[in-house]
Amino acid sequence: MLEGFNEGRSRSFYCIAAALLSVDDVKNSLESAKKEVKTLGLRKDDIKSKARILRKIIQDVADRKGIDLKLRKPTK
Repeated sequence: MLEGFNEGRSRSFYCIAAALLSVDDVKNSLESAKKEVKTLGLRKDDIKSKARILRKIIQDVADRKGIDLKLRKPTK
């Protein structure tokens, strides 16, 4: 995910997703994102669009499973 879909702002989201979703869910999401990128004909250097696609796919999977992927910082 970090290698091909990280526009600089998604690292935490991807780490949370990897920790909370199953390995199969993450792999399937990544494959779906790669297929969609190919279908849309996005350039390799269009990282923002690619990241947006993967984040949406992962968020949809998490929503279906009732998993909240938001980072919660501790309150003081």
